[in-house]
Amino acid sequence: MTLLLAAILLAGATPALQLERLDALLDAPIDVQAAPGDHRRLFIAENEGQIRIFRNGQLETRPFLDLRGQVAIRPGNGLLSFTFHPRYDETGWVYVSFVRKPDFAKRVVRYTVSSTDPDQLDPSSAFDLVEPIAAPGRQHHGGSLAFGPDGKLYITSGDGGAPDPSCRSQNFSLLTGKLLRLNDDGSVPSDNPFIGQEGARDEIFVVGLRNPWRMSFDRANGDMWLGDVGQSRQEELNRVPFAQAAGANFGWQMMEGTNCYEANPCGPITPKCGDPSLVLPIHTFEHDPMCAMMSGYVYRGCSMPALQGSFFFGDYCTGRVWSLRQQDGQVTELIERTKELSPFGTPTPLENIVSFGQDDDGELYFADYIGSVFKLTSRDPLPVRDLGYSKPPAQGAAPVLTACGGLAPGQSMRLRVEGAPPGADIQLYLSHRFSPHPAFGGTLVTGAPARVVPLVADQQGDAEFWLSGEAVDEDVYAQAVIRSTRAFTQGLQLLIARP
Repeated sequence: MTLLLAAILLAGATPALQLERLDALLDAPIDVQAAPGDHRRLFIAENEGQIRIFRNGQLETRPFLDLRGQVAIRPGNGLLSFTFHPRYDETGWVYVSFVRKPDFAKRVVRYTVSSTDPDQLDPSSAFDLVEPIAAPGRQHHGGSLAFGPDGKLYITSGDGGAPDPSCRSQNFSLLTGKLLRLNDDGSVPSDNPFIGQEGARDEIFVVGLRNPWRMSFDRANGDMWLGDVGQSRQEELNRVPFAQAAGANFGWQMMEGTNCYEANPCGPITPKCGDPSLVLPIHTFEHDPMCAMMSGYVYRGCSMPALQGSFFFGDYCTGRVWSLRQQDGQVTELIERTKELSPFGTPTPLENIVSFGQDDDGELYFADYIGSVFKLTSRDPLPVRDLGYSKPPAQGAAPVLTACGGLAPGQSMRLRVEGAPPGADIQLYLSHRFSPHPAFGGTLVTGAPARVVPLVADQQGDAEFWLSGEAVDEDVYAQAVIRSTRAFTQGLQLLIARP
């Protein structure tokens, strides 16, 4: 038996927030994503055509994908976004949206990871999922890709550029100004809402969008959050329960936010401004001095339990950031976070916030177009203390035990073992009443454990367990033990506070 780690677990209070800059020199970062199940790598897209890998605190030199020379570089164009297949470990598929040379049409392309190198996409595997989407004005491409809770791929498409006298967003024969929905192979789902409607494209899922730059789905309940960049008066944020999203009309160009843009610019067959069939935004802000809605994510990470359910969004021009909660379609707890996130009292740490991202654990990231990516963290450090137990590595492994979350009612704590021998049997000992004492040169949980949780390390050497705060009313000591023929494996001991 190999003692790995011992910990005392406790829950934290509501955090004050800050942004931690990743140590990475980037060229116009435009999107931040993680592959499902991969908590070691973060992938960052640069507007000029590269997807980079950030691992172990360093930006790797070799890109995951390099499209430089293929993308059209000018404001609002270039590499726009990317996303991983929900079963990426099985398929190896990554979906990329970019504006091509020379005609400024948008491509949505699926790539497959190299069969010999997990840090490289195979350029020869490029497969277009949909026909290139023309943008008559060479802008307003939309730009977001996301898999929904139904496993389908959602693609935002802008109206192609202002002015739009032909009302492309309400024209069902065009893919512009829409949200599209496809299967992972590019085919059209049989339950798309406009299939069989005369003159309508089967790929269309919702209509009436101007420039929906970013969208996301809530990991917890599937709610769709979609930001639409305004024309001259209002920036809008939309939230729609997933079950109500199919066939929705978000109103452009009859409406801009909650305002009438033109009473009936698209002819008699489209709804007029104010028609109850149009989806109204859950929140707007005025276009001046702000300029572009940057829609983000609902926080579903574990490091700051008090933030669970908070949606973060911002403005490109001012760098201002807000969070809100919603209940029954109404905004609650709207909080501007700009000053809170600002270091040393500066107006904002972000000059041009262009996108948000989340890692596999649900922690949030902010991409600043001028060249930085920040992670959202707490100013109040998680009450974790190393109790000082350490032994030399065995079997070439140097595992660690980490804790993330809280143990108050309604919260949960994630205990994760990382870096164990792949396939190793692990026993997680939990005790609620006994204090640790020195033994074998380290610290062990004494007495009979209240619970023993068997775990098995995956092929990456990881295993995890979620401990519910509902069942915890005292301090919890935890230790992980790896079954091994060798004596001791390097370990850490953590002391984590509870209320």
